[in-house]
Amino acid sequence: MRVRTHVLDLSLVAANSIGQIIRQVIMRPRVSVIIPTYNRAAKVLCAIQSVLHQSEPNFEVIVVDDASPDKTQEILSTVKDPRLKVIRHDRNQHVSAARNTGVAAAQSDKIAFLDDDDQFLPRKLERQLHFMEHVAPQYPASTTDYIIRSEKGCSAFRPSQFVNPTNALICDMGVLPSALMVDRKVYEKTGGYDAKLNILEDCEWFLRYLKHHRAGFVPEMLTLYNGFHPQTRDDGTHARQYILEKHGVDLNATSNRRFVAGVHWAAARSELLINRNLSKGLKEATEAFRLAPLTMVRRASSFLIRRATERAPLTTFIQRPDVKNHCDVRALMELIGTSA
Repeated sequence: MRVRTHVLDLSLVAANSIGQIIRQVIMRPRVSVIIPTYNRAAKVLCAIQSVLHQSEPNFEVIVVDDASPDKTQEILSTVKDPRLKVIRHDRNQHVSAARNTGVAAAQSDKIAFLDDDDQFLPRKLERQLHFMEHVAPQYPASTTDYIIRSEKGCSAFRPSQFVNPTNALICDMGVLPSALMVDRKVYEKTGGYDAKLNILEDCEWFLRYLKHHRAGFVPEMLTLYNGFHPQTRDDGTHARQYILEKHGVDLNATSNRRFVAGVHWAAARSELLINRNLSKGLKEATEAFRLAPLTMVRRASSFLIRRATERAPLTTFIQRPDVKNHCDVRALMELIGTSA
């Protein structure tokens, strides 16, 4: 009789385990969205809302609070959506470590990132998942076209339209984390974001990724990037030097000089178009032309042609009151001529 009882108990345990596994598979989110945040209580809620209002409902959003001393925790506690998970660091470890913490806690096989002051447009997850699962499943990572927005205006950046979009990402405007989606296994195999970097960490990760994989480019405007941050630009010189040393870049090699020139060109565009800092922009552009003059002439010519022919003007200044609302992405989408 005892034997039968034990057999029955084991059967129940097995049935419960199988049922739990089935529930986990069925309920597993299609994508995990990682939002690192530090001292941006006033902005992080908009980022979260842009995820919660996605047309694709099957996701989890993991906010990693990097030991913010402001009211971030109080703001996060107001969100009552079961898809939101909050993790708090006991000490500040910076953005790369925060992203890696989020990935470690993720349940999905697909990982998307969103910075705490950026936003997804309403169909971002839906369209990027469709691209990776059905249109171009051969690419374990993809990025989208995106809108760059600052207090002075907005511009459209479309890496998908470049002849060499991968080169455009690394050497033109950078690999925007908020536009990136990647297979979790490939992310882990590549290694997470380098915790020693607080700037250009996206480019450094992408360089490691490109050693073994190619990336896909979704030709749709799906991400809203809220400008560069001038206070972090001083770290660029040290970050570039660290990346060059880590990857063993020889500046005597022509291809590597083009890469470094491209990084300076990206900084020049950021300073001129986003921060409106003429002196810094010209300094970065001068260094880019010194390192690779012919490449920079071609790149500058291409940039000017795109600027002249861009359907959505590259500097559309925002005057409408509804667009000044940081959270109102629909009004901004109407302004630049895209749709939800």
